[in-house]
Amino acid sequence: MEVVKIRSAVVVYILSILALLIFVKIDDFPLIFGFYTVAFLAYGFFVFKIPWKVMLGLAFGLRFIALFFFPGLSDDIYRFLWDGWLVTQGVNPYAALPINVSLDLNEFHRILLSEMNSPSYYSVYPTVLQAIFASASFVLPNSLFGQMIFIKAILFAAEVGTFVFGVKVLEHIGKDKKWIFVYLLNPLVLVELMGNMHMEVLMIFGFAVFLWGSLAQKSWLKGLFGLGFSISSKLVTALALPFMLRRIPFSQWLKQGTYFAVVMIILFAPMLWGSYENFGKGLDLYFQKFEFNASFYYVFREIGFLTKGYNVISKLGPVLAIISAVTILFLAWKEKGVSIQSLCTYMIIAFTVYYSLSTTVHPWYIALLVFLSIFTDLRYGIFWSFLGIFSYSKYYEGGELYYYLIAMEYAILWVFIVKDMRNPHKLM
Repeated sequence: MEVVKIRSAVVVYILSILALLIFVKIDDFPLIFGFYTVAFLAYGFFVFKIPWKVMLGLAFGLRFIALFFFPGLSDDIYRFLWDGWLVTQGVNPYAALPINVSLDLNEFHRILLSEMNSPSYYSVYPTVLQAIFASASFVLPNSLFGQMIFIKAILFAAEVGTFVFGVKVLEHIGKDKKWIFVYLLNPLVLVELMGNMHMEVLMIFGFAVFLWGSLAQKSWLKGLFGLGFSISSKLVTALALPFMLRRIPFSQWLKQGTYFAVVMIILFAPMLWGSYENFGKGLDLYFQKFEFNASFYYVFREIGFLTKGYNVISKLGPVLAIISAVTILFLAWKEKGVSIQSLCTYMIIAFTVYYSLSTTVHPWYIALLVFLSIFTDLRYGIFWSFLGIFSYSKYYEGGELYYYLIAMEYAILWVFIVKDMRNPHKLM
């Protein structure tokens, strides 16, 4: 009977994931919530209960299917392809606003521009991503479907790398290798990262290399290169840097710091050369204009409306970012251990602080917490990956339920956080 239940759960999981990959659109919140809920329940039931090979086949079989379906929950792909085309034309994407580009546009490029969600903003995608976008544009110009598959194939390869290095790290810390499937089979991770082409895939791959190289192999060069790749894919993993000061021997600070600086200069020079001001403007917009699925920020914003009479995001966003930075530096100072488990635990806490005070927290941001969780005893990051789907209510029928569901999301989450962190040994 148990075998039948497990097989049924797997079938339900597959069908739910396929529905999210193929049929569901961003404004279909009831369907998004329904299929995600069913997928998460099935995932929670069968993970660890089915053979290794079956989980491996599920994880990468579904990712392979995702290669061929257009993102339904994100329109970021249009900016990806637009930036890639600019690079192939010799135009710096950090120095050119899409609405002001004077190049001759064919029908394909007009479609990209019309469907883009940020035509009046400078690009903020780091250099590694721009190289991938440009490669797709160079190899398959004017093909929306072809460029999508090209980029997704790179993401697929990165997920293979995350699997390989994640397993190595789990073996090193003596944890069951099946924990890697808690990440790989997580419905949010699978649908959002691979299905909807979010570049957290590359960030997490680089972080996996960082954990394996610097902490498992004690090869600081390999590890810091992995961290540099991760940061140059998504800047947020720079939050790991304060935690490395305790781990790199003092006698090697200058040597390893020089290596890391060279890697970062190589990776970021094209982005900053002649356009650093525009890149800064893009980051400022993130902290001073964008609002989505926020936590404490929404509370502070309402207080601002009551006391000032207007939205105080332009001042509040940077202040909250500074508070996050100071808190994370304190956590790095407070940490006493140097193990992989300790780093991942404190990184989860650091990201929890950062996202709790952020003005924008897209659900796929939580994928890194899911990955970090497999090396620790903290589980709330995995549960958060389900709660994050409440934010899609923003796009449904004017978002009438949005703030109620966001309040519910974070109320439930903080109950789990407090419960999860009640045991002191989890923070050792």
